[in-house]
Amino acid sequence: MRAPIGLGCVVLHIADGSPKSCFCVVKSFACMRILAELKGICSYIRTGRWETASECFQEQRLNAIFLKYRMIPAPQHEPENTALNLNFSPAPAVPEVSTRPVVPMAATAFQPWVTLLLIAINVLVYIVMVFRGVSLFSPTAQSLIPWGANYGPLTTHGEWWRMITATFVHSGLMHLLLNMYCFFSVGLFMEALFGRARYISLYLLSGLGGSLLSLYVHPSIVCVGASGAIFGVYGGVIGFLIAHARSANAPDMTPLWKNALTFLGINLFYGMANSEVDVSGHIGGLVTGIVVGAALTWTLPRFSRVPAQRAGVVAAAIVAVAASALGAITTRVPVSDDIQGELKRVVSVESSAVNLYNDALGKVRRGEMKPEQFMRVTKDELLPPWKSERERILKLRVDGRQKELANKLVRYMDLRTEAWALMADGLVKNDVNMVREANAKQAEAMAILSNPTAKRRTP
Repeated sequence: MRAPIGLGCVVLHIADGSPKSCFCVVKSFACMRILAELKGICSYIRTGRWETASECFQEQRLNAIFLKYRMIPAPQHEPENTALNLNFSPAPAVPEVSTRPVVPMAATAFQPWVTLLLIAINVLVYIVMVFRGVSLFSPTAQSLIPWGANYGPLTTHGEWWRMITATFVHSGLMHLLLNMYCFFSVGLFMEALFGRARYISLYLLSGLGGSLLSLYVHPSIVCVGASGAIFGVYGGVIGFLIAHARSANAPDMTPLWKNALTFLGINLFYGMANSEVDVSGHIGGLVTGIVVGAALTWTLPRFSRVPAQRAGVVAAAIVAVAASALGAITTRVPVSDDIQGELKRVVSVESSAVNLYNDALGKVRRGEMKPEQFMRVTKDELLPPWKSERERILKLRVDGRQKELANKLVRYMDLRTEAWALMADGLVKNDVNMVREANAKQAEAMAILSNPTAKRRTP
């Protein structure tokens, strides 16, 4: 499975340094950090002010950046000419010095309703899943598919909506909590900076980009999680910084660079070191977020060269172009067939074939059917549907792992075919060696194939 995204830190276990122990330490630290933040989050939702703040974006830094980049108006009792006036033109400029105190977040009258709404949707979906029978801590891949998980054989056969719904489905309580914690940390800043419409567009497009690359790289894996969208929001921070890398205020943005790159670097490293993490989903969301974030930056107030009344139209056009580009790329994703569904057909066909074979063989042993009649039943009734199903397996469009499974399945069916034919010939010819060879083929067939299960990954 694709493991939950971390808190932006890697903990080395001093005792033995094993990956399992290291991951346990990371989860323990994550639990403590989440519990420590819950009080502050609840207080913020209730009063609009922090009692505790996340490490990356504290209230003072948020307010300072909001004042610089969003030009939030000062309280009414303060003179208008004390506002910060930063020039983001390429030519060097010296900002005016402000003697005004930092305005608290509550005074800006801005509430991050989109961030809170997205978190609420993720939590609500998971609660409903658990109440409907999905495991609280370790859901199976099959149990996630009905809830909208991104699964290539279903997605590429017309259920493209799974690329979005998968970003609201999680593979365990810890996965959900870690993702929502990281999202809340960056979401407050980005929603205030970009505005609600641009922000939710960035989030959804990034989630779509992550699901798209994940689908292309791992078409046969069940993928869920909001990590692609979260990486995209961090990518939006990077895009914003890139768009103003040569501005006069670039030095003021150094802390943002450090925070964003630290988070991305550590989590990408953790993903590459963990085989259960789908790094492709993270990278897809990140790249989409950088591109869309940089483009939307130039439609923000004080940054855009477009008149303010047209900035919204330009932003909408950028979102439409980005969505169209992702849609066009989607059409290039190779179709992946459902080998799990085909396995169910094989089981059904085999069940009918085995019942027919055992019934006919029992009649031969009781003297109710001649060996020649048994051969006709085998060749005319038993083998045709079995061989037809084998041809369906050969035509499946599957990737590497699934292709290996399909090849094993074909080999299994070939051995069963040879065993049934040898048994019929051995009975007709009364050849004990042929009967023994048929039994040996049956044993070889039963040993070559194990029951496959779908694998899940969580971004």
